[in-house]
Amino acid sequence: GLSRAIVIEGSLPLLSQWDSHSSNDPLQDKNFEHMFGELSQLLQLLRAAEAPGGDSLEDRTTLLVISEMGRTPVKNGSGGKDHWPFTSAMVVGAGVSGGRVVGLTDDTLAGGMVDPGSGGASPTGSLVTPASLAAGLLQRFGVDPAAHYPDVTPFSAPFA
Repeated sequence: GLSRAIVIEGSLPLLSQWDSHSSNDPLQDKNFEHMFGELSQLLQLLRAAEAPGGDSLEDRTTLLVISEMGRTPVKNGSGGKDHWPFTSAMVVGAGVSGGRVVGLTDDTLAGGMVDPGSGGASPTGSLVTPASLAAGLLQRFGVDPAAHYPDVTPFSAPFA
């Protein structure tokens, strides 16, 4: 009787924003501190909440923290960073093979070709895309990704 997927959106600290193009560090530092504090609180609540069957909700939950956009690897003329089509994600929780980095960037700091099963560099691999990440999550939860993402290879590296 529990939801399989939710989106949590919280308010930001006063006078801060994610979409800044100058003074990124002072503006976004507050956001990161706030986000990690809220994430820690959520994990504590999941750890304390009993799931049907007696284990904790933490043992049955996988969290994906991601943005729809990244930031350029170099500063702009205002000392900030502009939008960039590559981003990173944090995957935490049940079924995650943690403590490692999967995926990569190339010499230009653009996303590189990776093996979707291991997340390591592979000249015959593919880019990690929103569709391949979503397909990997569906597969992790026992849902056939082909029904939703035909012709997409699931990026399953976080769960390997």
